Amino acid sequence: VINTDGGMFTVSVMPNPADEQAILSVTAAKKETVQFSIISSSGLLVRQWQQSLAPGTQAANIDLQALPAGIYQLVCQGQAERAVARFIKH
Repeated sequence: VINTDGGMFTVSVMPNPADEQAILSVTAAKKETVQFSIISSSGLLVRQWQQSLAPGTQAANIDLQALPAGIYQLVCQGQAERAVARFIKH
């Protein structure tokens, strides 16, 4: 699932639904440090980190073992842009 608000980022989480591990894929139009947040369906912030992005597509593994089953949003927030990917954790 990909949802972009500003057009400068695309974010996806695969597979969806996910079990213990997922792959975060981010495409950025420019070099920038962004903040990632995983938010539960009840609005609770469950994980947050920052990462520097280079232009182009990057992928990283996300460890989901500690998360209970449910629906989550992964938010990628840059200086002026924001992208959200929703995913299900089994």
